[in-house]
Amino acid sequence: MLERDHRRLEQRVEQEEGPACHRGRVEELAAAVHAAPPLALAELAPLVTRAAEAGDPAAEAIVTEAASRLTRTAAHVHQPGLPIVLAGGVLTGSEPVRRSVTKLLAGETVTTARDTAGAAAWLAARDLLPESEARALHTAFTASPCPVR
Repeated sequence: MLERDHRRLEQRVEQEEGPACHRGRVEELAAAVHAAPPLALAELAPLVTRAAEAGDPAAEAIVTEAASRLTRTAAHVHQPGLPIVLAGGVLTGSEPVRRSVTKLLAGETVTTARDTAGAAAWLAARDLLPESEARALHTAFTASPCPVR
């Protein structure tokens, strides 16, 4: 898949800048991405999101693959009967990824996290409080109603 996406990117650069420029530009971009720290790759997510929203086939393929991997990961840790809460920059900040993941999770109760730091604090405090009090405090911690447990 990566080889196919690499070729698509080459073709796109060639269309925009001419055949003489494309090879060096794509290889330069790939080298820069792989030389950067892993978190620097996250900076490219908004670019992929915008490209996918504009209908770019390579970006759409990246979104589809990301959604598939995220959904498989969720399947490994999900406890039946509990909602699946989408959190993190890609799932809360990328409509194409969130939409694809939600579609793959059809039939499950899916919600999107709002305040993830507050949610982590609520999860830590939840076991220390009576259930009714923990449920009542959920909104204060997370800015969203408590899902049915």
